[in-house]
Amino acid sequence: AAAPLAHAADLQPGLLGEYFALGKDLGEIDEPPGDLKPFFVRIDKQVNFKEEGGEFHGSKLADHFFVRWTGVIRIDTPGEYTFSTTSDDGSRLYIDGRRVVDNWGPHSMTKKSGKVTLTKGDHEIRVTFTEIGGGAGCIVEWTPPAPGSKESLIPASILLHDPATAKAAEAMWDK
Repeated sequence: AAAPLAHAADLQPGLLGEYFALGKDLGEIDEPPGDLKPFFVRIDKQVNFKEEGGEFHGSKLADHFFVRWTGVIRIDTPGEYTFSTTSDDGSRLYIDGRRVVDNWGPHSMTKKSGKVTLTKGDHEIRVTFTEIGGGAGCIVEWTPPAPGSKESLIPASILLHDPATAKAAEAMWDK
């Protein structure tokens, strides 16, 4: 079940990014072991990480890691939205606890999409990403329901997080 959303006035820009160092592949599970603390925590304005080798975009992680981005997506126009993830290796996208995109498993940069009907207002968003080895990248895009809309990055202005949740995650950070 989805957790209650923070009061809209308390939300701040960006998604909470929790980066975990793993010793192995998670398989089909898309959450780190419960006792594993984040290796690194930051607020990412979007999930827009092009594929590259070596360290993943300032995280000091290169292989066998997992990222969980959480927060809120603020929808102004109700209707059917298409979301996609393009990733190397696996990624999944959830809205209000429902899996919308399943792009899991070991693979090169691969794109998969899914559709969901959303009402106007705030909806929980969670993106999970795992890197097994080699290059790494993860990009999340959408196509809004407006006629003639084209696929693009989700605007940073509608991706928000609860600062209290971010503070709690930072307190767990394995610094």
